[in-house]
Amino acid sequence: MHHRPWRDSRDAGLPQRHPGTLERIGRDPDSCKVLFVVTPYVGDTREEAQSLFDRTHAATDWRAEEALAHLSAFTEIDFSRFDLDERIPDGLTTNGH
Repeated sequence: MHHRPWRDSRDAGLPQRHPGTLERIGRDPDSCKVLFVVTPYVGDTREEAQSLFDRTHAATDWRAEEALAHLSAFTEIDFSRFDLDERIPDGLTTNGH
């Protein structure tokens, strides 16, 4: 999959939504890079960054609990009250995001 790289902050619409913000804080709008839902993994080498990514995304009980905690925060449903090996009950409602 190929994504067109953003050339500057205008590609993300930042100046249109918040005109003058970057200038007010002393930044050139053309120098600002906006990352949405991006988690960079940085290491001294590509292998070190890959190792960090692999450790972070390893399937563990902790990762499952973390994912459920995030889902609970978004949906305002406490998923810790459900058995992980059972189907989630029908009829749940949420006022979450």
